[in-house]
Amino acid sequence: MSTFDASLHPRGQAANAGQFKVKENSAPTGQLVVPAAAEGFLARKRAALLERGFVPATPGPSTAGTPLNAAHIENWWMDAHLRTEVRTDGKAYPVLPDDYTPSGGSGRALSGKRRTYRKVYKSGELAIRMPSAASIRRYADELGGETFDVPISAEGPAGNPISGHVRVTQTSPGRWAVTAINMPPAAQGKVAEAVNAILEARRPTFALQEAEAAGGLLARAKERRAAAGARMVKNETSGWIQATGYNDETGEAILNLQGRHYGYEVPRGVYDYVASAQSPGAAYNSLIKGRYDSHSVTGCSNCGRWYREGAAHACPAHRAPTGRVTAHTQRIQAYVLGEPAPAAV
Repeated sequence: MSTFDASLHPRGQAANAGQFKVKENSAPTGQLVVPAAAEGFLARKRAALLERGFVPATPGPSTAGTPLNAAHIENWWMDAHLRTEVRTDGKAYPVLPDDYTPSGGSGRALSGKRRTYRKVYKSGELAIRMPSAASIRRYADELGGETFDVPISAEGPAGNPISGHVRVTQTSPGRWAVTAINMPPAAQGKVAEAVNAILEARRPTFALQEAEAAGGLLARAKERRAAAGARMVKNETSGWIQATGYNDETGEAILNLQGRHYGYEVPRGVYDYVASAQSPGAAYNSLIKGRYDSHSVTGCSNCGRWYREGAAHACPAHRAPTGRVTAHTQRIQAYVLGEPAPAAV
């Protein structure tokens, strides 16, 4: 990953590692205590929230160092809390809480309860530390399939660990959609695919190693994009070809011909010409019909995409926020606004 430069940031050390640095024995909680070095960051976030009612997730250097090391847990959670998306318009996604444990015993989470268990997942390509796959799956079940955010830290072979959040949705049994929120482009794809691989694996601990052995995270991402199918776009210029879509990974065009869908393996240029032609029907008759064989396709009732009949399918999209407000997001929001934290429940 090109964002990880070992010459500038040796493995295990974070750029600007003192930015949010906290003492390991800083006080437990029920409240979020931010170190002086982070007060400027918090002040800017507060001003933006008051002005716009929304502050996006803001990934940045991990002050906890390498995710391979479980130490510096105070810094890890401080990064997670300060970098969380916050909004006051009722459209926030839930964030997996820092006290999401079966025991519910006392500890150092914002609620004063025990902290969520974090686990490292690693391969030669990437190391990820985040709440365990079991916790994430359990929280997804608890939310009834809603989309939510999860704090993580990640590091490539060259070092420079990053802290941020991924947005996750269980789209069907064993299938997930994952986005690395606002991370640098060079890191975004691999981080998202790594978390996707972990959540979909039967053995999450070995998921990244298995993905590496099978060709790597980018190859896996290509396969998943192929399984997403084609998004259909309504055609306003033809009564015959009512909608069209194209899957760049499979080279497959999907055409809705008077309410019936057909698939064709055609070059992208051919599809683009037909889809944008002044007379799409005439272009179809000239360039596709009789030149390329059609095949049966299936539409997904969940995401609306179309794909070859019998092929694997993975819905790529997250769900819209429901407006659910959790105690954890209330605590983060209250701190950003400088208000008293809600009582623990």
